[in-house]
Amino acid sequence: MSEDVFRLNSLFDFYGELLTENQRSAFMYYYHMDYTLNEISEKIGISKQGVSENLKRAIKELENYERVLKLEEKYNKINSIISEVDKKLELLKDENYKEFLTKKLTEITEELDK
Repeated sequence: MSEDVFRLNSLFDFYGELLTENQRSAFMYYYHMDYTLNEISEKIGISKQGVSENLKRAIKELENYERVLKLEEKYNKINSIISEVDKKLELLKDENYKEFLTKKLTEITEELDK
C-alpha cells in the first residue's frame, strides 16, 4: 500500500496541476493530509460520494498522464544514470576534473528537482 501511495504522490508532483480543482483538492487532503472522506466532503463542499469519485478520477488521470508522457519514468532513469556516473566519479584521480564533473551533476540534479 505505501508503495502505491508513494507512486501516486510522485505522479501528483508531475501532473497534479493538470487535474481539476476538486480532484487536486481531494487528492491533497486525502493523500497528503490524511483527511477522511467525510472531512474532505465538508472542507470542499461536495458529497462523500463526490469526493470518492474525484479521487478515483484523479488517480486514473495521473496514471493516464504517466502512460502517455512518461515523465516519472524518464526522471527515474535520469536519476539512475546520474547516480551511476556519480559513483564512477569516485574513481577519478584528477581532482579538478572530478570537482568540475561533480558540480555539473549537481546542477543537473537540482534542475530536475525544480
